[in-house]
Amino acid sequence: MTMDKNVAIRIDRLGKMYRIKKVRKNQMLRDVIAEGISNAVKTVTGHGNDIPKKKRMQPFWALKDITLDINKGESLGIIGANGAGKSTLLKLLTRITSPTEGEFTIRGRVGSLLEVGTGFHTELTGRENVYLNGVILGMKRKEIDRKFDEIVSFAEVEQFIDTQVKHFSSGMKMRLAFSVAAHLEPEVMLVDEVLAVGDIAFQRKSLDKMGEVISGGRTVLFVSHNIAAVRALCSKAVFLDNGQMVSYGDIDTVTRQYMNSRSAVTLTHTIEPINSNRDAQILSVVYLDNEGKPQQSLPHDKPFTIFLKTQINRPQTNLFMVLKIFNSELELVLETYDFEMDENLLEARQHGVEIKSIKIPAPLLAPGQYYIGVGVNKKKGQGNIHAIQKVDHIAPFTIYDSGSILATHSIYRHGLVHIDLPWEKRSIDEFNHIASTIDEI
Repeated sequence: MTMDKNVAIRIDRLGKMYRIKKVRKNQMLRDVIAEGISNAVKTVTGHGNDIPKKKRMQPFWALKDITLDINKGESLGIIGANGAGKSTLLKLLTRITSPTEGEFTIRGRVGSLLEVGTGFHTELTGRENVYLNGVILGMKRKEIDRKFDEIVSFAEVEQFIDTQVKHFSSGMKMRLAFSVAAHLEPEVMLVDEVLAVGDIAFQRKSLDKMGEVISGGRTVLFVSHNIAAVRALCSKAVFLDNGQMVSYGDIDTVTRQYMNSRSAVTLTHTIEPINSNRDAQILSVVYLDNEGKPQQSLPHDKPFTIFLKTQINRPQTNLFMVLKIFNSELELVLETYDFEMDENLLEARQHGVEIKSIKIPAPLLAPGQYYIGVGVNKKKGQGNIHAIQKVDHIAPFTIYDSGSILATHSIYRHGLVHIDLPWEKRSIDEFNHIASTIDEI
């Protein structure tokens, strides 16, 4: 492929197909085991293998027909729902997996951060891994020496840098992996959704560092569910759905198209399936109107309730849930924590399902479209908060004007909230008295 000198990455009809075995509906574990034994016998005896293996497997295209040019110094956000093909695209570009069809060309050194600790050798120390990653990126030892202290300081692992990485916590690996990728200055940087879980303060620091990387002229591909972060960091975006490219263009147009596409959802919004590796998680959300009926469109002058289904996977202390509401511009309107009214919730959480409800008073939210963010945090000492789960800009709902006085006069409020405030008529004598009091002071 011939490339314009300004193009850093050229992707031409790229696709990745997997073959998956389709399990029959209602098939029980004993049926799967029996079928496995039967297939093993057929393999040994040679009987029953008249159907080629590939024919017995269902093709699944994780990515299909992606064609794209990304210019040098461009910051591209890759957005889409779970399973859209975002991570598959980055894995192809980093050659972790090979494409089924198509090809791509990357000009320049590539640094990637796809999973926590990707590229780290667990038997080597943190120090050795920093130098190993630098060599892989084509850096000379003097270049790595010059950046080393800055990398370690940013990652906040000074005390453990000469410890084998296998003894690092997942947070330490994540911090060091990001710091290496950000500081060793590859021309092209590929970043997957690895900053969504971890220390909140480090998340903010990392996003600031990403901003520095982008302003420094490096080409960045950034996969994230955090649309606000994508909009803040990226100039363009690609919207993927079911492995195909829906749209590509300027950041505002593409992210708005993606957010609008998420409005056509069921009344119960599934956030994520149960993941036993998490200490706790929020599984789903539903909105109920003032009459207790599930709704996505709610009047501005009636309270409504947000129900959250949560799962505690093991007994916990110092655990708390967070709910955020964002407007259509993804500005944070409000944030609330479940222990604000009951500090005892920090004492203990038992294993099992919890149902939480948050009543939103009215009038409060201005008419328009909104999204929520949910999360589970763990308090670790004074001011140290660890994010176990963090999912923002999901489960859209609409607040509509149900016939306010302002609407009848075609006047609409600006601002984030829609609160009725009393304007009272007072006497001039009262005002003069207050003014004289101020003068005396």
